[in-house]
Amino acid sequence: MLSCISSSKIMWISSKYCKNVLKYMQKCINTNMMRNVNYLDLLLRTLLYIKVAYFR
Repeated sequence: MLSCISSSKIMWISSKYCKNVLKYMQKCINTNMMRNVNYLDLLLRTLLYIKVAYFR
């Protein structure tokens, strides 16, 4: 099923998802800097997972 999806579409979905996460993180930065560190760590792990899952 994954092979049917073009890599460009995956890139588009990923970039759209990342923009939403970054927008959400911006609110967290404004609200609480310490909590944001955890969100940043979570974001990096998520992006790494996406990279491993789709681009290996």
